[in-house]
Amino acid sequence: MASEISDIAAGLRAARERARLSQQELARRQGLPQSQISRAERGEDLRLSTLRQLARGLGLEVVLLPVASLSAVAAVLHGTVEEDVRARFAASDERDPE
Repeated sequence: MASEISDIAAGLRAARERARLSQQELARRQGLPQSQISRAERGEDLRLSTLRQLARGLGLEVVLLPVASLSAVAAVLHGTVEEDVRARFAASDERDPE
């Protein structure tokens, strides 16, 4: 459980840095104390309500996914779906000459 929280906390920090926001700027935008963002990014005080509020301030949304869907979602996020589809069509073309 602790590693999942630290992964989420690291993801929050990375998203904030990608958005080029300081903790203070994000805090002001979301009406939170900067110290709360700092604690959340360290995984020390990461309540679901805080996570949702910070995520939305970064243009993100917290969602629950079925475990069975994780590989499909990862493929979409990492852009490998299109490559996989091309590979499948190429393989079917090689097997089925017209």
